[in-house]
Amino acid sequence: MNNDKQIFQKVATGDLIVPIEDACTMNGEYSESYPIGFPIFDKAMKVNENDNGGVRDGDLIVITGISGNGKTTFAQNITLNLAKLHFPCLFFSYEVIVDNLYAKFKIMGYEDKTNIYSPKKNITGNIKWIKEKIIEAKEKFQVKVVIIDHIDYLSPANNNNSEQLRMRLRNITQELKEIALEQKVIIFLMAHTKKVEGRSVEMQDITESAGIYQLADYVFSVGRTYEKEEVNGQTINVALDEGAVRLLKNRLTGKMPYMKFKMENNIIKELRDEL
Repeated sequence: MNNDKQIFQKVATGDLIVPIEDACTMNGEYSESYPIGFPIFDKAMKVNENDNGGVRDGDLIVITGISGNGKTTFAQNITLNLAKLHFPCLFFSYEVIVDNLYAKFKIMGYEDKTNIYSPKKNITGNIKWIKEKIIEAKEKFQVKVVIIDHIDYLSPANNNNSEQLRMRLRNITQELKEIALEQKVIIFLMAHTKKVEGRSVEMQDITESAGIYQLADYVFSVGRTYEKEEVNGQTINVALDEGAVRLLKNRLTGKMPYMKFKMENNIIKELRDEL
């Protein structure tokens, strides 16, 4: 009995088992939501009429689609929308240099010093380093939202080169979800899909997918519309500045709408069917 008492006394106060109402800080209310700026999706994330809808602390959101179909542009639109609402954002860009990322933000209407931050240089994709940068950004700039483009450049904190790709990507996703929960931030993660033809992208199309979409709270897919053109006697597919974004997974409410869009200066705008 004495040993049990001693063990109990060593347990940190935050780890004690208590009635669920004593473990909460929101008195049984949902945590604050942060609208991503697309009403059709924010509405799908609403839990009640008093809720603005949107993402919440601890969420991991995967944005997927075929390479070149607009994942980064969609993520930048969400980043800009949240930054304008005074939610500081931290953007890790591994596919393009930060100068080009910034240039695209400026075309989209970004104004200097309006709540978007970035490492001067991404020295590694290891999750341990990314976590350190997230903590630094929280302390310096009260960062609330993190965007990582994209998963193929990352490695688990406990890197094991012998791991199979599927397990490695699952571990990366799990570690990011743990960071989102622990640091009370929102993480957007880009992930490619395999090439699909003649149908819309599904969650199972995400490269080595199961561990990625199973751990995500939301999964969005972005797809461009193509039309065929004759060039030098050959028929090629040309991407138009329009397409559709689909919500493939919604852990909170289960609602999964889609939105047709058009792009102007890289700004994604809902394309409504004319009556």
